[in-house]
Amino acid sequence: MGIYYDKILGSFVGAAAGDALGAITETYSMDKINEVYGGPIRDFRKPPMDNNAQTNECGQVTDDFSIAYYLLKGIAKSGGITSEVVKDSLIEWYKPEVYYNKFAGPTTRASIETLMGNPPKLMPGTVVVHTNRATNGASMKIFPCGVLHPGDVDKAIDDAVIASLPTHDNDIAISGAAAVAAAVSVAMTEHPTLKEIIQAGMYGAEEGEKRGAEASRSIPGAKVLRRMDLAIELVMRARSTEQALRDLSEVVGSGLQISEAVPAAFGILLAYGGDPMESLFGGVNIGNDTDSVATVIGAITGAWYGWKVYPEHYLPLLDKANHFDLKQLACDIERVIAKN
Repeated sequence: MGIYYDKILGSFVGAAAGDALGAITETYSMDKINEVYGGPIRDFRKPPMDNNAQTNECGQVTDDFSIAYYLLKGIAKSGGITSEVVKDSLIEWYKPEVYYNKFAGPTTRASIETLMGNPPKLMPGTVVVHTNRATNGASMKIFPCGVLHPGDVDKAIDDAVIASLPTHDNDIAISGAAAVAAAVSVAMTEHPTLKEIIQAGMYGAEEGEKRGAEASRSIPGAKVLRRMDLAIELVMRARSTEQALRDLSEVVGSGLQISEAVPAAFGILLAYGGDPMESLFGGVNIGNDTDSVATVIGAITGAWYGWKVYPEHYLPLLDKANHFDLKQLACDIERVIAKN
């Protein structure tokens, strides 16, 4: 095992845990989470019967981590990220019924159907709009791009553009994806600070928007970087972490749009001072698209602190519930990093 193993595995465990924990609270408001569970969720349990993950068992992930997992397997096999690797990994993810039928988001679903030769049928004269494709499916799957490039933020952003284009081909979605990839890249370095990680995320959002517009198209909508500024301002003004979380939920939002979920994730990181567990639980309990928000937070903080920061039962539970071998996958990805 090399110098990056603990951080690679940490990012995997953090992201998977964020997904599986967030699946318990997804679509609930902050108030409903407290009402149903008697307080915030702070450990794994079977999801309730009124959300998308109702048939999941305790510790099972959804699309948020599983799409990234298949991308990581493709990277381990091929040695890097290319458009073909991304497309092939999406097709491989499509095959097991456990993921696609239950969890595929609207943007990812339409893109995969097109890749499979079944593009959406449009009525004659229909005008295709792309404003509904600025969703957080781009950010939830993107942390492998940062893991692959410890400290090389620009290369992480380049790969984030490549990984986003097959499904989220617009500047806003790519901006959010690049923010996450850049933050993970810095988190993978030896002794990063919270300020450095957040600054990397903001740089990624700005660069991702530029590169996304060049590589695909520019669309109208709330900008990820501007919302990140707002999230930071709200947290700095809040008198408590509870108020900060509430303000992020009600003002920035934590929903399907990438300009909500990604700024919320960075705001939560700041609100909890980068604490790996409290930040993760903040994402799980902010309400709305909690699995996507918590996956991003877990990917960043896991890369920052390494896998041993998590309770001992996390890794074996996640491996068993999902038929993963995250330690082996971490070894495989470290070999790719070493070769590159």
